[in-house]
Amino acid sequence: MSALATLSRRLAAVWALALAGLWLLGCSASAASDGGAIDYLVQDVCLDAAGRAVPGDPASCPSRRDLRVGEPQRYLLTDRDRATGVTFQASSSIPVLGADGSLMVLLVKNLEGSFGPNYRFSWSPTRDAFDLVDVSKSGFASIVRTFDGGCLDQALSRTGSRRTLADRAGGWILFPMTPAPAEWAPFQSRRLTTFRMQISPKKGLCADNHATGLTSWSRPARYVFESGKTLSAIRSDHFAVADLAQAENSFERTYFSREYGLTRWEAWQTLAYCQKTLGTADPRCSPADPANPWYGRCTRLIEPTTGRAGIARYGGQVWVRIFCRDQTHYIPLNRPQLFLSPGIGRGSALLDIDYAGTVAAAGKQ
Repeated sequence: MSALATLSRRLAAVWALALAGLWLLGCSASAASDGGAIDYLVQDVCLDAAGRAVPGDPASCPSRRDLRVGEPQRYLLTDRDRATGVTFQASSSIPVLGADGSLMVLLVKNLEGSFGPNYRFSWSPTRDAFDLVDVSKSGFASIVRTFDGGCLDQALSRTGSRRTLADRAGGWILFPMTPAPAEWAPFQSRRLTTFRMQISPKKGLCADNHATGLTSWSRPARYVFESGKTLSAIRSDHFAVADLAQAENSFERTYFSREYGLTRWEAWQTLAYCQKTLGTADPRCSPADPANPWYGRCTRLIEPTTGRAGIARYGGQVWVRIFCRDQTHYIPLNRPQLFLSPGIGRGSALLDIDYAGTVAAAGKQ
């Protein structure tokens, strides 16, 4: 390895540890200040006049800061069906310590359902999901590990290796960490190859694979979410295939807000692909159809390319939103708690989260 490469890696390590130190202490901010890209990844907590954490919705309190490493959460963020009032999924966006001591962000998606103030956190690998985001090793916020009900535990990488976090960082990018989001161009994109490697046993469609796709991100803008709240958010799109004119294509869209971190997630397909796989009459291919399963939960956010909800136009073809989770419904908790389990980010001898260190950090604040 050259001296320049060695120096670059050493500086990257120093930056990662310094960043973790900042979030052990906590970065305070008024509702108007901008703490940089990480401010859109980590959810906030409200503060009183003395700077102490207090109950409240970060979307409306006058003073707030990002949650600290190991700090218990005081509220839930869930989706909600407007017609029935039922809640299905809760999300959290918390800072954690990586196995190497660096700062990471854990996005937990809990599917217990019917959430209320007496909720007690639990993690079930047969029910729940998570994304683990690196923020210091590639210049981008990037997902390096994901867990879902389909293929269970998976590593994401830009190199094809899962050996270290540095090998994986930058595979599934969300947006750049520098410069500050306010300085970004209105719209940017990058074409890159993502390697997906099974940590859980390989079977069927869950075998290791890789594909060259396109990730785009937008400068923070104001969006009206399903709760009626208007929040400033970054929008990140990850297209499965870089050629947007290809008929069989799909993408995932995620919104990150300063107040809530992970705020909304959507899955899209081309209309042609949706109708081919589900049938031309299936309401899931028609977001405006009241029979669409997401109609009561995802109809307010307007797609700028068409001026309609759930219908977009890219690459000269129509795309439709087929899945959606808008988690801007606020529920105060009677008992603050850390939304972290020892089983998250651990499996098949691949340890990514320092659980004990994250929990212990709460006592150092």
